[in-house]
Amino acid sequence: MPDVTGVNGQVNLTSDSGTITLSQASLARNSSVSTNSGDIRFDGGIAPNGSYQFQSESGSVDVTLPPDTSFHAAVTPNSGSFNSDFPEVNSQPSGGNVAGDVGNSPLANVMIKTDSGSINLNKGA
Repeated sequence: MPDVTGVNGQVNLTSDSGTITLSQASLARNSSVSTNSGDIRFDGGIAPNGSYQFQSESGSVDVTLPPDTSFHAAVTPNSGSFNSDFPEVNSQPSGGNVAGDVGNSPLANVMIKTDSGSINLNKGA
């Protein structure tokens, strides 16, 4: 399945099955990555404004962002664990949904969802 390195700009990736990996990426505007059956691995940055969606129906979602990123997070781990390196995003789900603002005056929106699988929101180097 897709293994993309060094992409810069708006991205819309969809897969029926298999892992989607984006590394050294810099997303902009309204970007989305989704798969019906498989994992999503994102390691990169996001523009300070825009909407970024990472969704897997059945699979884990790992999102790694730089530690100085400002964003609003909305996370839905319907059936699975959730872990966050960002303390502003509560790692104890209440009713299956987790939300939090990271950084000063976040304008970017990051939505992460999986129906069956774990979610990890990581701080990069």
